Amino acid sequence: MITCIAIFGAAILLLAGCVAFLAAKLERMEKQEQTELELLRQRKEFQEHLAKEERQFQALMNYRGGLDEAQEI
Repeated sequence: MITCIAIFGAAILLLAGCVAFLAAKLERMEKQEQTELELLRQRKEFQEHLAKEERQFQALMNYRGGLDEAQEI
């Protein structure tokens, strides 16, 4: 009877350890997912900023091209 209780107790402890391990693993995965989402958000913001800078540069080059043509005339 005592052996049965000891085996049952050991099984419960083993199960509790597995649950704790899986909970910790899930928490790490969630943190990693949040980090990846933050990096994706930052990448999107950077791409939008880069596109804006490129449009401004093209506008400046078009303006400068117009000035160059005006000087030639």
